[in-house]
Amino acid sequence: MMSLEQIVSLADDQAKQAERFKYQPFPLSAIDVDTIKRYPFPNIGSYRPEGWELEDNKMVDKSGLGEEYEPALTLRGFNAWIKECQAENKPYGMAIIEEGEFQVVIGLFLKEAA
Repeated sequence: MMSLEQIVSLADDQAKQAERFKYQPFPLSAIDVDTIKRYPFPNIGSYRPEGWELEDNKMVDKSGLGEEYEPALTLRGFNAWIKECQAENKPYGMAIIEEGEFQVVIGLFLKEAA
């Protein structure tokens, strides 16, 4: 199991790469959760791209073995959250902001008006 220090270090390493390559949250408007096979969210770690504001975040099971009663959202719960966010009709994007062995934390970002 990864320690908190390892998770923070990994997020900082991902942030450096995300900043170097100018990663942006992936727009939710481009996702159809009913047909998607793999999520295209970049891992930005602790990096916060200019023009995006972190609105919310959720821990999501990445093993595929999680249960509905556990703290991390299952794939079904995650898809429901995406649909709720899409229904708000805001310029949202998502990115991984923390990653452990069995879960990821997905950040919900709002694109600021230009």
